[in-house]
Amino acid sequence: MIFSSGNALKYLGEYFDFNKGYVSPYAENPKDISAISVRPNGDVLDDNIYCTDILKIFDKYCPHIKKTL
Repeated sequence: MIFSSGNALKYLGEYFDFNKGYVSPYAENPKDISAISVRPNGDVLDDNIYCTDILKIFDKYCPHIKKTL
């Protein structure tokens, strides 16, 4: 599977139509959570499973607001 990114753009750029919007099949959609990663301390999706029920974390998760450290 080849999409217009990285070395594909560098070496195969002549084959892409840059008027067409290409999307990586591996790009994540923050509105469509298909997997989560829980850190050893319980952190997940800007919350913590030791403090908040996982279903409540899902309900309040807002992918458009990014936290800065």
